[in-house]
Amino acid sequence: MDRVFTARLLAIACLCQACNSADLTDFERFALSFATLRPPPAAPTNRFANDARAAALGQKLFFDERFSPARPVPSRGPGATASVACATCHDPLYGERDDALRARAGSDARYQLREELGCENAPTLRNAAFSTWFGWAGQSDALWVHAARAAESGAELASTREVIARVLFDFYRAEYEAIFGALAEPSGADAEALTRVLTNFGKAIEAYVRKLTDTGAPFDRWYAGDKKAMSASAVRGAKLFVGRASCGECHRGALMSDSRFHDLGLGTDEYTPRGRVEGLALARANPFNTKSAFSDAASASPLTSATTSPRETYALRTPGLRNLSRTAPYFRDGSAATLWDVLVFYREAAGSRGFPGRTDPAFQPLRLSDDDLSDLVAFLEALDGDPLPEALVTPPVLP
Repeated sequence: MDRVFTARLLAIACLCQACNSADLTDFERFALSFATLRPPPAAPTNRFANDARAAALGQKLFFDERFSPARPVPSRGPGATASVACATCHDPLYGERDDALRARAGSDARYQLREELGCENAPTLRNAAFSTWFGWAGQSDALWVHAARAAESGAELASTREVIARVLFDFYRAEYEAIFGALAEPSGADAEALTRVLTNFGKAIEAYVRKLTDTGAPFDRWYAGDKKAMSASAVRGAKLFVGRASCGECHRGALMSDSRFHDLGLGTDEYTPRGRVEGLALARANPFNTKSAFSDAASASPLTSATTSPRETYALRTPGLRNLSRTAPYFRDGSAATLWDVLVFYREAAGSRGFPGRTDPAFQPLRLSDDDLSDLVAFLEALDGDPLPEALVTPPVLP
């Protein structure tokens, strides 16, 4: 948690003579300015990241279950199976309050399967374009890398490069070739060619996911001058967020995340990777990471400057806070059912649940009342954006 960042903000705030807003001090206004939503940063390691054709293809791949083998679903009875897609666990409509829209898009059925397969706490991909690292331990150094890894992960799509290439060849060949070039018959392709197809699969999905970006959050409207966009409680919560509650030390920027890794005492040995040390090792060892020949700009790889230390053995990536009220449960283990539970955890610094890690020294109990927590909940709810366009979050017609 970055005390230096806070000190810099305070120094700048001291240069201000007087408050220029009825709602905020100069320091609060400056600190909150980093949280306003901007366009996503560039993705230089994926030259197709902003290609509309790649995004259209990526949306189809995101919802297509043919890349994944059928797997047992014991809760549905003996011999019952189901295939999954990226959208099964990372449904862009998860938490959407429009019942009719969820029904039209098949979201409720996906959520039922999501629970049955045990991935109900999968991170949201909404606003993922603002992230640098992916996975709780940062085991992927780009969104396209993470999508490609997930395709072969036994806990996710459980597919293979041969299956990915076959489905693309049989159903998407024309679309794929219009974007990425020739697609060879998979049965005769060598390992490098199959890996190239896998990474292009990931790059198309990244192009789609980059479109899942928020607009219209009450906080953004309020900061831009619409003083009616947030309640008085949410305004108090915003001031607490960058003030006494110290949330802004780790939750800052457009995504409300510092993209770093902190140990809150939540790690357990049941997870692989356990934390940042293992996650960074996996990212470096990945043969198609952003420094590999499959990257479109190896010089821009975040691996170049990435470091870690033993104290980060159980450290996990700071999650973003936008649309947080739609993505319960919380924490890696899903142990907090509500935003109130999360804030109580932070107020009490309730980590160190019998695991051998060492919590971040800045993780200390906070002197916050229940009223303060209510105001913080109101502010966090004001970070929810408008519903995404229906055409972007519903399954497209598949070939």
